[in-house]
Amino acid sequence: MLILLTLLSAAVSLNGCEYPGSELSEAAGQDGEGIVRELEEIEELVIEETEVLAGTEEEEESDPEGDKHLKLKVTDPGYDICSLSFWQRHDYRYGPSIMLHEDGSMDVWLSSPGDSKNEYDYIMYKHSDDGGQTWTEDKAVLYPTPDSMDRLSVCDPDVFYYDGYYYMGYTSTISEEFTGFSNSIFLARAKEPDGPYEKWNGSGFGGAPEPILYYDGPGIGWGRGEPAFVVMDDKVFLYATMDGYTRDYGRIRATEVWTADLDEDWPEKLEFQGYAVDRTDSPEGAEYVYSDCDSLDVSYVEEYGKFVAVCTNRRFYTDSCLLYFESDDGISFDRVSELNENVVCGCHNSGIMGDEEGHIGPGDPVLVGYAYAGEGNREWGSWVTRFAPVSIELSDTVDRSEEDKQNLKQSISYSGSQGSETEVVGANPLSSVMVLGEGDFSTRFFRMDGNHRRTYLNASDISFSNYDEKILSVKDGVLTPVALGTTLATIGYDGVYRDICFTVLPEPVTQRGEITEIFSPVEEYYIYMSGAFSTAVRPLIRYENNELHEVPAERLEALGIEIVSEDESVCSVRVDSVLVPGREGDTRVYVYLNGERGYAVDVHVRQ
Repeated sequence: MLILLTLLSAAVSLNGCEYPGSELSEAAGQDGEGIVRELEEIEELVIEETEVLAGTEEEEESDPEGDKHLKLKVTDPGYDICSLSFWQRHDYRYGPSIMLHEDGSMDVWLSSPGDSKNEYDYIMYKHSDDGGQTWTEDKAVLYPTPDSMDRLSVCDPDVFYYDGYYYMGYTSTISEEFTGFSNSIFLARAKEPDGPYEKWNGSGFGGAPEPILYYDGPGIGWGRGEPAFVVMDDKVFLYATMDGYTRDYGRIRATEVWTADLDEDWPEKLEFQGYAVDRTDSPEGAEYVYSDCDSLDVSYVEEYGKFVAVCTNRRFYTDSCLLYFESDDGISFDRVSELNENVVCGCHNSGIMGDEEGHIGPGDPVLVGYAYAGEGNREWGSWVTRFAPVSIELSDTVDRSEEDKQNLKQSISYSGSQGSETEVVGANPLSSVMVLGEGDFSTRFFRMDGNHRRTYLNASDISFSNYDEKILSVKDGVLTPVALGTTLATIGYDGVYRDICFTVLPEPVTQRGEITEIFSPVEEYYIYMSGAFSTAVRPLIRYENNELHEVPAERLEALGIEIVSEDESVCSVRVDSVLVPGREGDTRVYVYLNGERGYAVDVHVRQ
């Protein structure tokens, strides 16, 4: 379990997927100007406290590059690294994580469609040995894990390499009430870039995944996700999108910064450092207008000693652009300029290439990647990914001349077909349920190629590993329940691997069956009197057939769930399950299922 930190407040300044049709609702309203002002005040307090703790005042002479600024330029329109089939319009690749190796080879990980029914997204991998001129066929290297915290999707990858492992951060959710919302950040690692990957389970790697950063806001919030990593002196900087609401349902978009010293248990030790950028949609009359500004990808430019962050603004729209920021410390970022020249309209979810630690070395080639819808394309989920070369210089002034330029009005090019290699291996069902003593599991296995065509396979053609032999027997392709319980199993075919689930019950259940367990996704909540982001209690429940669900406020009454505060003077619980701080102090929140206490969780209210 996680110790949850909801830390948008001055008090904590230094103490510590795309889914079809899932554009965030604006119905909740917005107090953008007030939110921006609050975030700015918090940022000023963070900076002041940083200076006090450091025991020094700013000195212009201390940083020879401190008064200089990065200047990026997309030097060529670039090229698409994937294409869409004429007959398969709902297809996409987006959110590239691009890694440059010392020998000049490159890896890229991207989000792609899932099975279109049970799983929204998979993560694909491609490799290039010739500097990005040609790429291998796609290969699915990460899938959702059935009946777990990431069971609906894996998307928005970012990868770094450290001490023998490729670490992949990704976004996922188990929210079915609001498709694609209430996201959290997860982590997986592998010894090879194309896997097989093991997921962080809350205390180590392997088995059912748990988030490394959990989103604890209202269910209608997009949540926390779209991670980006940079490694500096054996410390990882994690940049995370945080897209949620105030207690009055004003929407906030910000990018958080978390850090941890890199050891075996670093995901348990992440500490909040501040906010890199406030990307909340701008109020009327703002100096610069943020509008549907999406996730940051970050690299460290070694030659100039500066961090650079790239995102898109006005994403999906005809006047969309790339937008970049700079930072000297990797925590507080300043907007530099838009990039419009040689950028195709309808762009979104960008990435910038770095080495295995997210650095750009002197003389390294630099690519920016982004997905785009192109001109005239109004179909959700029909996007390709483009790579384009970028130059980086240091300038005496902030150059925003590109903000008067036009982007490229260009349509997507469709092809006849994708590659025919095995991209995906799957099972139907992904989670099998069987009654002990009533026969064998009836599970069908298949491979899927680049044209989304399935070929069903014999169970004897599938490899099985990492399962509990006390619960499941696998012999000559026959899957037999041995004892009551649940086990994951890793299946493999043609070098592609994923986890599926087997549950053995004592007797049949109708559909999901009854709720057998209710529990908290976190060990404790920290909320702040001056915090901007709201915190909501969303219990986890498990059914007899082992399905795991998260319960938003809209479903509490129907399921017979009640949430009560022990001391309402410290913290009360609204009908929408949002925690409202009353005064500084500590209390507990009790969660009841059908009148019986299910669990209790500590709540700490701080100024």
